[in-house]
Amino acid sequence: MSLGLRRVERPLLHAHRNAILKSHAAPEAIGEMVAALGDADERIRWLAGSALASLKDARVVEAVRAFSERTKSAEGRLAAHKLLAQLTSPPAET
Repeated sequence: MSLGLRRVERPLLHAHRNAILKSHAAPEAIGEMVAALGDADERIRWLAGSALASLKDARVVEAVRAFSERTKSAEGRLAAHKLLAQLTSPPAET
């Protein structure tokens, strides 16, 4: 199932991706969102990171780690590192 990241209108990207990821969490959707962490557009990187963070799925952590090790994009690496810190930090106690 290819979701065609570039074909989706940017205003709809956030809602579309979150709905797909929350309802299916298909490996293809996770992979496509992880790849979007390397997008040249900062808004796309932020939306992808937000959608992935909402999943709380071990597959996301592994995919983001693999992406951070192989990407040549400095922005993508930074987005991946921030997301990994968010995903792997213990919840704050209240």
